[in-house]
Amino acid sequence: MRLVLLGLPGAGKGTQAKRIAEEYHLTAISTGEMLREATKEKDTFGLRVQEYMNKGELVPDEWINSLVKSRLQAKDVENGFVLDGYPRTLQQAKMLEAYLQSQNQNLGAVFFLDVSQDTLIHRLAQRGNLRSKEKQGNSQIESKREKIRLDDKPEVIENRGSVASFELYVFWYNGWLFFKCYLAGCFFLLPLIIDEIHFFIEKNILLKRYIV
Repeated sequence: MRLVLLGLPGAGKGTQAKRIAEEYHLTAISTGEMLREATKEKDTFGLRVQEYMNKGELVPDEWINSLVKSRLQAKDVENGFVLDGYPRTLQQAKMLEAYLQSQNQNLGAVFFLDVSQDTLIHRLAQRGNLRSKEKQGNSQIESKREKIRLDDKPEVIENRGSVASFELYVFWYNGWLFFKCYLAGCFFLLPLIIDEIHFFIEKNILLKRYIV
């Protein structure tokens, strides 16, 4: 089974993707995490990726497509995957469709997590808060600070939202040609919370044997 979760930054795609992957024994793939890992390398590619992320701009399609295609070829993806935040553009959608066709595979469903931008800005702004915990059996207090992402600043968040909104708009109206979930023979896009996503998967993919 192969699924896609779409939504603006901070909509909870990563959390839901991991839950779905765990329940259905799939592999959760986050392009955001892949890019953040790339920036840690501090090489030319990583530094250029960081520039795009800091500005809230989308990383070029060819870079993302290359990363995703390589990841989809890994052995742990053989049982299926949940893509978190990909595709974000029409070009990325075309690449994913072409790759799946080359592997004689299809996409099961695409889900859109619909959250207002004001809510997203508030949620993203919480990243970087200090967290403290006391180790059991030890008087030492360990303080852990979640690293504040430069691309989670309010002014950058707003730009990320506007960029993603435009790209998703293009995807909704043109992506129908590229993504099919085989429900009544048409593409299906749903703004759902996690329980509703599970219900949809059980009823329309597993129960009806639309496992692709």
